[in-house]
Amino acid sequence: MENNFFERLFQLKIYLNIAFLLFLIWKAVLFLKDFKNTAKQKENPELDAHSIITNSLKKSVRFQKLGKIIAFEICSFYYCFIKWQGDKKTKNDFSGYHNSGVSGLYFGLMLVSVFEAFGFHALLISRNKPLAILLLVLHVYLLINLVGHLKAIFFRTHLVLSQKIVLRYGLFETIEIPIHSILSINKFEGDYEKSPELLKCALLGKLEPHNISLELKNNQNFRLPFGITKNSKKVLFYIDNANDFINETRLKIKENQNLKNT
Repeated sequence: MENNFFERLFQLKIYLNIAFLLFLIWKAVLFLKDFKNTAKQKENPELDAHSIITNSLKKSVRFQKLGKIIAFEICSFYYCFIKWQGDKKTKNDFSGYHNSGVSGLYFGLMLVSVFEAFGFHALLISRNKPLAILLLVLHVYLLINLVGHLKAIFFRTHLVLSQKIVLRYGLFETIEIPIHSILSINKFEGDYEKSPELLKCALLGKLEPHNISLELKNNQNFRLPFGITKNSKKVLFYIDNANDFINETRLKIKENQNLKNT
């Protein structure tokens, strides 16, 4: 095997692996550097842990969809294991989980995932050990994602600012809607029909409630988890203090129109 094609190929593979490892280390250093610089902007109410991680990864990873997938996974682990305290609240913050029943729904899914994992593992461990271990790993991964998403819902609040609305739902990317682009905002409860022009801020779709309907003048491109994008004109989401949120938004719309007319 000495001095033949396979030996040279194996040596080349070792060098390629070392080069790839150095490339990953370099990207990790760039990410940590951008993360540290962005984290210093504590006075900016639009920045939270999720936004900082996502923005830092966008700068260090050139491929957008790959960066979004990596950001989703990192944020899942960050909120599941590291984030235990909420950010400082302001008068513009609005929560969306106290009265929605989302926490009960996710806790139920977590319990089902735990019992299912142990059930499948006990059933398959004596028959097919590799499959049993694989399913157990997948269930643990799912549980981490559910916990991370639920904690992100707790800690990430919505904002009503002078020029835009900032919707931050769980591990969804931050949604920014300019005030001048809003046609109407109303309370809305009940069923709805799925359509390309409708976006609901809910990872579990119709299983999660909504009480706000926000309609835009024109379609807007929204970024969802795993690099998915959607071009929608209507957004459904849940706010605990729905009336206050609607009144504050309508006030900002009116102020924006008055500034435009002067």
